[in-house]
Amino acid sequence: PPPAGCAGGALLDRCGVQTRNISIREAKGFMYQDACDPRRSNVDDAVRMSDAPLVRQVLANHAVGCSMTCMVQKRIILQNLWLALESGVPGDVVELGCHEGSTSILLQRLLLLYQESHPNSTKRQLHVYDSFEGLPPQVVGDENTKYYKKGELSVGIEGILAAFRKEGLPPPNINKGFFGNIPDDKYPEKIAFAFFDGDLYQSITDSFHKVFHKMSLGARALVHDFNWSHLPGAKHAVDDFLADKQEKAEDCKVGVGLVVKGSFPAKVP
Repeated sequence: PPPAGCAGGALLDRCGVQTRNISIREAKGFMYQDACDPRRSNVDDAVRMSDAPLVRQVLANHAVGCSMTCMVQKRIILQNLWLALESGVPGDVVELGCHEGSTSILLQRLLLLYQESHPNSTKRQLHVYDSFEGLPPQVVGDENTKYYKKGELSVGIEGILAAFRKEGLPPPNINKGFFGNIPDDKYPEKIAFAFFDGDLYQSITDSFHKVFHKMSLGARALVHDFNWSHLPGAKHAVDDFLADKQEKAEDCKVGVGLVVKGSFPAKVP
């Protein structure tokens, strides 16, 4: 198997040097794009190529270099959402850390396509959460990483609304605030799928505290930046939260971790 952390420490360190003079957003996107290059053997395997037709349809016209997730990560995210839908897991879909809405758009597309092709299935709502003020301060669990300081990655609500208008999609239910400060009743009572992209230790920890107890049996949570050396807080938060629980995170090997509620351990599709 490939080394943990997408494509190995040497590649990640080299990416850090090569991209230090460009924006953090670009650096992260370039790193993941290189790590998920389809020419690399760790990508071309049965796990990551086992897409449902609806997943392939959503990704068909999607730009490979878009945003801060690479195409393999997008595939894994959508494949797991599709599995939750196909399994009939009760609940809605949540994304904690939506930024400009690139992943939100993919999630919404798949939800709408699934509803169209399965008219008798339960209609799911997409709920997204973001401070829209940038990142919170780092804490001890972030190991004082030099990346992603307080206030960085700030975007306004109008940005995600404009992105959905451009794509001709209905907007999700948008909630503003740092995850831990958003009232519990703003999160769905039942959750079938969750995507956590808070980058830092406290954000990922708060995501689990707000969402995990509302996840239905079989619900899937994906954590972005899992086991990436530049944002160590993401994996630390997952490990600490799950330390006293039966569920354990599965490393998808491309900067994504998977947790399945009631499963020990989680299984990567």
